[in-house]
Amino acid sequence: MGMRFGPLLFEGLFCFATTFFIFAGEDDTMAERKSIRFFLNGKEEECAVSPETTLLEYIRNDRELTGTKEGCGEGDCGACTVVIGEVKGGRVRYHATISCLALTDQMDGKHVITIEGMSPADRRALHPIQQAIVDAHATQCGFCTPGIALALLALYLENASPTPADVHRALSGNLCRCTGYVSIRRVPDFIERLHVSAPDIRLPFLDAVEARQLEMAAAKEKDDILIEKDGQIFFSPATSGSLRNFLRSHAGQKVQYVSGGSDVMVVVKKRFIHHPILVDLTRLPELHAFSDGPDALSFGGCVPLEDLGEMTRNTLPILDEVVSQMASKPVRTTATPAGNIANASPVADMSVTLMALSAVLHLNGADGKRDLPLGELYLGYKKLAMKPGEWIESVTVPKVPGLTVDFQKVSKRRELDISTVNSAIALKIGEDGVIRSARLCCGGVGPTTLFMPKASAFLEGKPFTEETFIQASEVVGTEATPMSDVRGSADYRRAVMKNLLVKHFLSIEARRKAHRG
Repeated sequence: MGMRFGPLLFEGLFCFATTFFIFAGEDDTMAERKSIRFFLNGKEEECAVSPETTLLEYIRNDRELTGTKEGCGEGDCGACTVVIGEVKGGRVRYHATISCLALTDQMDGKHVITIEGMSPADRRALHPIQQAIVDAHATQCGFCTPGIALALLALYLENASPTPADVHRALSGNLCRCTGYVSIRRVPDFIERLHVSAPDIRLPFLDAVEARQLEMAAAKEKDDILIEKDGQIFFSPATSGSLRNFLRSHAGQKVQYVSGGSDVMVVVKKRFIHHPILVDLTRLPELHAFSDGPDALSFGGCVPLEDLGEMTRNTLPILDEVVSQMASKPVRTTATPAGNIANASPVADMSVTLMALSAVLHLNGADGKRDLPLGELYLGYKKLAMKPGEWIESVTVPKVPGLTVDFQKVSKRRELDISTVNSAIALKIGEDGVIRSARLCCGGVGPTTLFMPKASAFLEGKPFTEETFIQASEVVGTEATPMSDVRGSADYRRAVMKNLLVKHFLSIEARRKAHRG
């Protein structure tokens, strides 16, 4: 079966988008709410909108806050960026997100800040960030400016003294078609000239809203959310037991699981493929768990990719390296590893890396829990070895002493682009320089992410030298049958796959020399 490559820039990267048929189970049911409660620019709201209504549509159409712009409609340009405040770790944390890919019904308990919320109520003054943008001459046509201002607001709310690298990362998802990047990069300098402190950055209504958010988060009883409107259903369970009961009561119907939701919403809005039932997994607490033990590292399926990178930066830095190359920060703040895995894209960056690391999936469903090695998940293009109704609860990566891991990708752009071909390798090299074990995985060269058994076996027992990897590249070239598509021909993909294996050697050798030296 061939690979599907359409206009979706983020295909397979950021949502749990697998459709399942569902059936019965036994569990208790929680109380249900028929609406969501959230905050918009400091004011508490309650609403129940159609399940497929994006946050952008709600902001512009329902609330007539037109400062938030609609550009590409698929997460590429950042014109629709807003700031989200949500409770994490006992306090409210802020991040920028792409509102064209976010579902309104997923905003329960969160605080949404648009460009209208940045200025004082009388509009007689600008927020310091807005003033710095003006002073730096960092706005031209102005279409992208609201998103840029809000991306910077989210950054400064969390980090009062960001480095240039922090600013670059924060603005990685904001496109300026007028090519005003030089001026935009100067905005932090002008913020500094204004002698702005952290209290100046904070909006006047944040203290009151944060207190209310913490109060809501501390409530012992967490209700399920069930919204039925316009012939569609949105269900956001508070417990896995509630989810099982919902599956039982809707047995035989198609359900679309949603985590990050980016791929789902692009398909809905660009391809007009609609879903009668959307199930939001993000409120299940076990899907946000993280543990770092002596033998393994484990993380929930709905941990945002940006958070996962931060969590593993010191313990498993390869994951942070991979995350940093996936889309932009505003997308990564809601994108999830479960979505990257379950969407079964053959070029998923997270999947190829976790497969090389021998990761194990912990699945939950109507029949209970079970474990499945990631290497056994993919049966064919978009075909998974998951039972009807199962969801990815968590992922465990075993810790192997002395393991060396490397990830490489080739894409049209360095950032904000899907891979044409990607590759990950995990090696254990003895003190004598001989490769004791090897596990090579590649994406973009077949209908699924592939483990390369022949090349892996060839490397084992060989010296860690460039010649060994050149020879192994000829072996790996026989293990896949790439297709030609808009991103590259079959011959090109095969050549890239071979070259990336040699690049793994060069990258690892450079690190080994730096460590020795």
